[in-house]
Amino acid sequence: GYFQDNSTLACFRRRRNAILFGAPLFAFSFLVPWFPWRQYEPDDWMIGVHLIVALNLYDSLFTFVVLQHCALFTEISKKHEDRVRLMRYSLVASLVGTGPSIFISAAVSNNMDNLYNFQIFAVVVAVMAWAAMHYAALNITTELDGAREQAFEDIEDQSKSDRSSIWKQTWQIVT
Repeated sequence: GYFQDNSTLACFRRRRNAILFGAPLFAFSFLVPWFPWRQYEPDDWMIGVHLIVALNLYDSLFTFVVLQHCALFTEISKKHEDRVRLMRYSLVASLVGTGPSIFISAAVSNNMDNLYNFQIFAVVVAVMAWAAMHYAALNITTELDGAREQAFEDIEDQSKSDRSSIWKQTWQIVT
């Protein structure tokens, strides 16, 4: 979150770009835990490496995409009533999407006895999630778009004079 807020790269600073470019990586990170890297033995050390990579990848990309999604969600409207209505739609969509997907995945995979069918279901869910995030990133507009673009241009002009600012900030955090 810190590097997204202080970066000069457009894919980090612009919320729509972060969602647009982060969505396929986020969908991929959802799939990593469900596809073994090789045939594992019972005490194989690679299981732990796979778990650590999968968890870190998913957590990092979840933070990258959802942080921007939540921030964009609040910028859609300044009116409290509109935000409450959007929150209701979001909660209903979450319930409608989550509840059936658990039952469908259990039915498709025979309660996780058939990993191959579950993997196919996971790929379908990842593609649908990517498509929804991609559509939203391309078509959403906010009331703050013009002001944000001007602020980004000002920040980009300022950052051209000081390219090492991120390293200075990182050094301040570390020391």
